[in-house]
Amino acid sequence: MNQSELTTRRLLLRPLQQVDAPTITQLCQDELIAQFTLLPNPYHLQHAENWIASLPDKAQKNREVHFGICLRESSTQVIGVIGLMMKPDGMGAVLGYWIGSQYRGKGYMSEAAKEIVRFGFEELNVPRIEAAHFPLNEASGKVMVHAGMRCEGFKKACCSCEGVAYDGIVYSITKLEFEQ
Repeated sequence: MNQSELTTRRLLLRPLQQVDAPTITQLCQDELIAQFTLLPNPYHLQHAENWIASLPDKAQKNREVHFGICLRESSTQVIGVIGLMMKPDGMGAVLGYWIGSQYRGKGYMSEAAKEIVRFGFEELNVPRIEAAHFPLNEASGKVMVHAGMRCEGFKKACCSCEGVAYDGIVYSITKLEFEQ
């Protein structure tokens, strides 16, 4: 899976590197990231280092592709992460993301999500992209809508972390919808 840099008007989406691990660890100390993602809590430096080390193999096997979100004027500083995880049945990808608290409410995640959706359809040729958010995380639903997704509804036990199942609100967009 090709993982080059992607750019938007204000952002650079680039492959993650080990040098990003301390920043990712620091950003993941935010209680909302702990509450609204499936990341380990507490999140330690070793979590970030191990995850980043696993990414090239996942990309090479066409399973996952993740990008560090950076402001274009400071392309070395990661402010969040966004990625696509391929569904094992080949019927699409799942969009996942988080952003540091000081960067929320500025439209950065919506901008990054639009670009990742474009990348998924135009460069990875996936037929469908879906995402889910926890019911209390309405801001994430707004990001999905800004990325062109439509709400499919509430889904029980749609995701799991460390053996615990969580309900979510699911959004999706197909390649045909994206092209219209």
